[in-house]
Amino acid sequence: MKNVLEVTNFLKELIKGTFNDAFARSVLNIAKLPHRCEVINRQDTAFTTQFMSRVLTNHSNSIDVGCNTGDFLIKILQFSPLGYHYAFEPIPRLANRL
Repeated sequence: MKNVLEVTNFLKELIKGTFNDAFARSVLNIAKLPHRCEVINRQDTAFTTQFMSRVLTNHSNSIDVGCNTGDFLIKILQFSPLGYHYAFEPIPRLANRL
């Protein structure tokens, strides 16, 4: 592992400041593995969506408190199009998007 880090650092220093620098950074950004929190967040979202698909009916009602940009509200509307849905977001910048 130590050798891999040394080679990686050597290559970074070799490319830094050259005309290939921007391209190399964009390739590295694409190739980066997701952070552990991002993986857990995706798993939580998938679980919540699966749970909603099993529990909600066409006429279910919902209240989404702290709905942020409305991602879950969109899912709720898909699973329960005939219900009454209320969404609250205390951050004005995000609330304006709803």
